[in-house]
This record gives sequence, C-alpha cells and structure tokens, in this order.
Amino acid sequence: MKTNIILLLLLSLFSLSACDEQGLWENSNDVTYIYFSKDATKDSTATSFKLFAGENRITIPVEVTVAGKWPDQDIEYTVSADLNETTLYPENYVIPEKFVYRTDHKVDTIFIELINHPDLATKNLRLVLKIDPKGDVLEGPVINQRAIISITDRIFQPEWWTVWDFIGTNGQPLFNIAEAYYIGEYSDTKYLMFLDILDGEPFDGKDRNKLRGYCLQLKYKIEEFNNDPANQAAGLTPLKDEKGRVITVPIKG
Repeated sequence: MKTNIILLLLLSLFSLSACDEQGLWENSNDVTYIYFSKDATKDSTATSFKLFAGENRITIPVEVTVAGKWPDQDIEYTVSADLNETTLYPENYVIPEKFVYRTDHKVDTIFIELINHPDLATKNLRLVLKIDPKGDVLEGPVINQRAIISITDRIFQPEWWTVWDFIGTNGQPLFNIAEAYYIGEYSDTKYLMFLDILDGEPFDGKDRNKLRGYCLQLKYKIEEFNNDPANQAAGLTPLKDEKGRVITVPIKG
C-alpha cells in the first residue's frame, strides 16, 4: 500500500526533481526554507481509525524542519492540501489556518485532524500536504515538499510487524524480529486483540521492552480464554483467527 502511494507521488514530482538536479533549488542563506522531515519518495504515514479505539476524529503529527536563513523569531507559515494528489474528501480533514515554527526547535511538529468517513471502511484514501511558499518562506528540497498521509478504517498489518529487521552476518535482512520472537504470525484477529491491550496507546514497535510486555499480556489473554471451562465446553478452544488458524504467541514468559 505504501509503495503504491509513493509511486504515484513520484510521478507528480518527477519534473520538479529534474529542475532540482539542474540546481534550480539552492539552499540560500538569504531565504528560510520550511519543509517536511520525511522524504516523500521513500516514506509516508499510514494509519487507520481502527488503531484509535473507535474514535471518529484523530490527530496526526507531521514533522517539519528548517534550512537556509534561520529565523531570529518564531515564523508563521501555512500548509494546504495538494488537491492534485489528495483523494481524501475535503470535509474529512482539518488543516489549521496557520502554523508557527518555533525557532528553538531544530525539528517542529504540526498536527492535522482527520475525520472518519464510511468509504474508509472499504478504501484507503490519502491526504497530501504541501508547504505554501509565501513571503520569506519557501519550500525546501523537492523530495521533502510533500507529506503523504494514507488513511483507512480497516485493519492492516503494521510496518513493525512486516519489515525484515534481523540482519544476518552477510549484512542481509533475514526475518522480522517481532514475528519470530515476540508476537508470531499476523492475523487480523490477533492484531485486534493486541490493539485491545494497547487501549488507544500509540505504539510504533520500536521499544522492544514495551513490545515484550504487550505480547505477554496477549499470550496470557489467549491462555485465559483457552483454559476457560465454558469456552472449552462450547468448543471454542483453542482460540482461532479469521482463517481458522490456532492463535499462538511465541514470547517466552
């Protein structure tokens, strides 16, 4: 999903990138450039309302940074949707009228509100943001001139559960650590149980101690279900996922 979104944006940025390569964008110390921290050709923000415990309005953080002339005081700027690339409906996002970049921050954060829509139950829609060049504020490098937010109301496997992050002795990625040692094979059923344990708490998978704690809670929850005499009598054990596979969690403890 993320790859497709990035490829679409790459097409729209291609001609601008050519200009950038010709030196038409220069990091001048006479101009303040505000731009998104993420490289839009490599990364996007993907999220789902399912991750927020039934909330219909959620707030998404987006990092921005500055180059060129460092402002001597907080500087106002505006952000808008790139309507050529945005597929999310205008009534389903709220962009504040203006933002203030705080000069004591090397990296600052803006917040965009997203509102759920029935179509998101079956679709992935995207909001593509752009910094508005105005006055003493210009856009930065082409690859950082857009921020992509992909939104749905469906469950999907998070990146921390998919990326092969165990690197072998040959320097090549071999497998996903979370799957192999902590939470096991992905299923929507298992992930929904995991989200129930998170109870709306944001989790990006980077803190292995937290991952271990959450996975242990999930493991105990499954064991409790399987050991319940009522569930056993009803033929509901062992607990299975939406594909009929027995749900297991490999974490030790």
